[in-house]
Amino acid sequence: MRSKFLTAIIDNSPESIVLIGKNHEVLAFNRTIKEVLLKYHNKELKEGDLYYPDFVVEDNQDLYLTAFKTAIAGKPFIVQNLTKNENVSRWFEYRMLPVYDHKELIGVTLSAKDITTEKEAEIKIIELSRKFKAILDNTEDSITLLDTNYKILALNQVAEKTIQNNTQKGDFIGADFRNYIPDTENSFYQYYPKALEGEISSVEISYKNINNELIWYQTVFNPVYDTECKLMGVSIFAKDITNQKKLEQKLVESEKRFQKIISLAPVGIIITNKGFQINYANHCATDIFEFDEAEIHNQNLIELIENFSIGNSNNNIKVDDLDTDIDTPLFIQEKFVGKSKNEKLIPVLLSSSAFFNKGDLFYIFTVEDISDINQKNLIIEKQTEKLRDLAWYQSHIFRAPLSSILGLCKLISLQHSDNVELNQKISYLLTSATQLDNIVREIVRESEAISKNQI
Repeated sequence: MRSKFLTAIIDNSPESIVLIGKNHEVLAFNRTIKEVLLKYHNKELKEGDLYYPDFVVEDNQDLYLTAFKTAIAGKPFIVQNLTKNENVSRWFEYRMLPVYDHKELIGVTLSAKDITTEKEAEIKIIELSRKFKAILDNTEDSITLLDTNYKILALNQVAEKTIQNNTQKGDFIGADFRNYIPDTENSFYQYYPKALEGEISSVEISYKNINNELIWYQTVFNPVYDTECKLMGVSIFAKDITNQKKLEQKLVESEKRFQKIISLAPVGIIITNKGFQINYANHCATDIFEFDEAEIHNQNLIELIENFSIGNSNNNIKVDDLDTDIDTPLFIQEKFVGKSKNEKLIPVLLSSSAFFNKGDLFYIFTVEDISDINQKNLIIEKQTEKLRDLAWYQSHIFRAPLSSILGLCKLISLQHSDNVELNQKISYLLTSATQLDNIVREIVRESEAISKNQI
């Protein structure tokens, strides 16, 4: 009765089981393997048949002989293998074990468990894993997965190359990540523990590589959980932003130099928004309008230029109450009148241009105080007027008595033509007077030319 129940259990097992003698003869088998072999070989298995080679597919014969040799020697043999012929293709887990009867080896048992469903799922997972790894390996970011004790669980090729280039070390899986960041003040040691507590952080982290070069990374720390929501560790996504940082630093340095140049420029420079509210004014501008730096930022340019006002719209202006508004205040060396903090009127030359920053319109105005220039022009005008008067005086007042002297000399010479000695003296006097007249004429000519050029 016991043998009957045991046979029933074996026959209803999902595994294929066959007992094979020392010479490959079939000693016993269950119903499952009988049905499987019928599908593969179109032949019914019977006791006494030779299992090898009759019931072993050609592609698996070498594997069978290796397993049989191992099991006959008293050692178990387990392997997963794809078994296929022109009829069927299935995955099996083969187990070949030695069988004894009272310490005497009588043969081996071959059991085959159909694992096709599991194997196909495993292959899909492996293939998906390969594709996923290929995606990760081809990203620009360095990706590293650490466990809860700083040990490296996985990393992509970018991360491997990054660590190799910066540390000259290898064999990363299982290594302590702290070995690659010896600086305990590094931000890594601040944000990794936060990620272990479930916090996500995105920060910029810098450190020096093996060549003592400063490297910058935009780094994201994420807690990682398994399917049961148990914390596995921390993933670190790091993007090299060293070049970007260098450009930013150069830009900051350039801005500082530019601001220094602008602040020390010999003309006033004012930047306003589209409503002419002042956002920036250099030292010269604050001096012109007699405001300090904080005060002038509370001013509107409309308040500082007397004949300059906002028109019907905040985006245009009116100049000297013209009927037509000017849409864009673009000037080149236009004369206006400025008004200082102390209500002092200042003649200025105004030039302007417009620019956009992040979609917003701004204006740049250069302001030049021309008070001194006007004063100098006034002085020049007065000097020119005096020079003009001098030229007229020389031409009309000074030359009149000189002309009389020349006339008298000629008259005396005619009246005393027989007096040789007197005529000789008159001749000398006439020559000198003529030379003096020529000199006066040249002075008048030069004065008139200078006067015309000044005007």
